[in-house]
Amino acid sequence: MALIFKRYILTDQWHNALTSTIRKNLINIPGRLVNRSGKMIMRLMAGFPFVDVLQFVKERFLWLYKNLHPAPA
Repeated sequence: MALIFKRYILTDQWHNALTSTIRKNLINIPGRLVNRSGKMIMRLMAGFPFVDVLQFVKERFLWLYKNLHPAPA
């Protein structure tokens, strides 16, 4: 599963990263999950260096979900 995540979800610069590096830098991140008007939002610490990577991962997950679960016609 980690190989699929690295290959199809992460950016090219993360394809050769070790699983422990991905876990340390992208999964175990300091932040807080807050509820804003019924929508869950992840608030990260100020100056978090991998915000752009997390935004890309979010967009790729949404793309993948929409392709696997198309809207009924």
